[in-house]
Amino acid sequence: MLSKTSQAEEGCSECPHLSGVHSGKGGLEEEPPEDKEANECLWIRPDAPSRCSWQLGSLIADSPHHHAPSTKAPKILPDILQNIGDTPMVKINKIRKKFGLKCELLAKCEFFNPGGSVKDRIAVRMIEDAERAGILKPGDTIIEPTSGNTGIGLALAAAVKGYRCIIVMPEKMSMEKVDVLRALGAKIVRTPTNARFDSPESHVGVAWRLKNDIPNSHILDQYRNASNPLAHYDTTAEEILQQCDGKVDMLVISAGTGGTITGIGRKLKEKCPGCRIVGVDPVGSILAEPEELNQTEQTAYEVEGIGYDFVPTVLDRKVVDKWFKSNDEESFTFARMLISQEGLLCGGSSGSAMAGAVKAAQELQEGQRCVVILPDSVRNYMSKFLSDKWMLQKGFLKEEDVPTKKPWWWHLRVQELSLQAPLTVLPTVTCEHTMEILHEKGFDQAPVVDESGVILGMVTLGNMLSSLLAGKIRPSDEVRKIIYKQFQQIVLTDTLGKLSHILEVDHFALVVHEQIQCVYREGRHPSSSLRCPEAPALTALQPWSLQPTPNMDIAIQHPWFKRALGPFYPSRLFDQFFGEGLFEYDLLPFLSSTISPYYRQSLFRTVLDSGISEVRSDRDKFVIFLDVKHFSPEDLTVKVQEDFVEIHGKHNERQDDHGYISREFHRRYRLPSNVDQTALSCSVSADGMLTFSGPKIPSGMDAGHSERAIPVSREEKPGSAPSS
Repeated sequence: MLSKTSQAEEGCSECPHLSGVHSGKGGLEEEPPEDKEANECLWIRPDAPSRCSWQLGSLIADSPHHHAPSTKAPKILPDILQNIGDTPMVKINKIRKKFGLKCELLAKCEFFNPGGSVKDRIAVRMIEDAERAGILKPGDTIIEPTSGNTGIGLALAAAVKGYRCIIVMPEKMSMEKVDVLRALGAKIVRTPTNARFDSPESHVGVAWRLKNDIPNSHILDQYRNASNPLAHYDTTAEEILQQCDGKVDMLVISAGTGGTITGIGRKLKEKCPGCRIVGVDPVGSILAEPEELNQTEQTAYEVEGIGYDFVPTVLDRKVVDKWFKSNDEESFTFARMLISQEGLLCGGSSGSAMAGAVKAAQELQEGQRCVVILPDSVRNYMSKFLSDKWMLQKGFLKEEDVPTKKPWWWHLRVQELSLQAPLTVLPTVTCEHTMEILHEKGFDQAPVVDESGVILGMVTLGNMLSSLLAGKIRPSDEVRKIIYKQFQQIVLTDTLGKLSHILEVDHFALVVHEQIQCVYREGRHPSSSLRCPEAPALTALQPWSLQPTPNMDIAIQHPWFKRALGPFYPSRLFDQFFGEGLFEYDLLPFLSSTISPYYRQSLFRTVLDSGISEVRSDRDKFVIFLDVKHFSPEDLTVKVQEDFVEIHGKHNERQDDHGYISREFHRRYRLPSNVDQTALSCSVSADGMLTFSGPKIPSGMDAGHSERAIPVSREEKPGSAPSS
């Protein structure tokens, strides 16, 4: 967790109008105090309790803040920042009629701001207040943790005013936002979407770490900065009152930092005492009150720019009369409705606000007026909810809602494909061992799943190899450093049409049903080494085991539903441990002809040799198929001990194309309790397939447990292991 700092007392005054701690120098609080604790990031919590003393009836003359009256814009603007604000108020006609609302429904179109969102207002206000207080100086760097819109507003103002700008935002946010920020000259840092706000990996934590490292840098901090709600108290609210001739009966706003609903809500409470303030909060966020509204197992949501896992300092929830929760489907449905029926090119959080408005406004009568704030533009979401394919992929749109000609297989279920469970790896497994497993099993990718069964992402062989060559990772690094965290999940009852939509955008999908997890077992068996007189020893594959976990993840690789799947192991019947098997291959075959044999041996060879083909346990028989093509029957030892069978292979040094190599492997399997151990047999076919088998006996009969060696015979015909 990030280290906590106390609120800076010196130079702070209580703001009688707005939330947040206000410094006598401007909208920013003082720097966090020095902290002697090593390796901890100095920061100020974005959810610190507000010390604001605003009350209805407070005089603006008593406010410690700067309040600039709005002025009429000149015909020719000195710069684009002067065009921020004065956004249009538009009647909502078709949606009002569709939902049977009696009141007048109006939309304040904040996406008409130059940067495309309501956040342009607070960006300029925070910068100008910091300049006025002497905090920001020419050449300084502005750093801000944001979901994107505040970042765009700050980058826009920084481009005009000449500041450097670094924006830190979660990976969930759209690439359109990233592209706009880059075009404005900002540097972008992405952080994990699922990181808690007080985690060092969160957008807040990373921003503070950057601020502590970069000289002359400032976090304007929209979560705590009083300039955030002040911008709306002084301008947005005044515009609404002017456009509505002072008559507003209800205001509906979707809440993010809470600055918009706090600033406008307080002003309207002062000017229109009977106005009801309604907040809209996405399911998975905790901003709404009472707390019972926030009770859900869902923590993630697709809509951007609203909702948080903490309550920002600037959000005054006392000003909100009622909260509504919105889900992704209704948010995007209403956003698309605003576009298609009202011609308003707004974003997903605008849909959230409108979804809340049609519920809240049911209580209003004819002659009353409801104003809805539409925060941002559709520009930032062209590849998301504006796309039918994206909506279908996420399950927010039904197939019948998109009338196009479909191929014959479109409505078939995923479960009709011949699928099997793949191997998964823990995030703590090293990159080296992950590559060894992928090569042994013939995969080029695998899901990464934690011990609780949560899917963290995918790891691909190609990405690991390129990152190793580029020096971005080391073989000993944990695989969590290189996983793809953006992936789609489907269930067996989903259609191939939905899967097709996913594969048009992504390279793979995960079918969630039941999984087999690959778990690292420390010290189960000592690892062996590849010995070569010209090359350093390479560590062999460490012991692994296969264990059942609640869900199955099946990787389906694009194109043509090519399956990147391994053999199915009925792990409820046995445990399997991978030992020190060795096999040789060129890590980068296309480089083999361009490098010397020495480096080919030392850099491009790894260590695994025998591989499981399949273990089958049916009603009458238990069979193990094991690929031992480098070993003769004389090299193999098969021993039964209690309810385990151990297969060991070792041969003396033999010369091959690369020199002298000693191969050795060890495998251990748990035998089902009903296998007749007196009738076990083992043989090796001409093509190197070992077959170990034993018949099953009826329940209640003695299986004849014993400790003995099983002779290995030779068969001259090829093996018959299943092709899976």
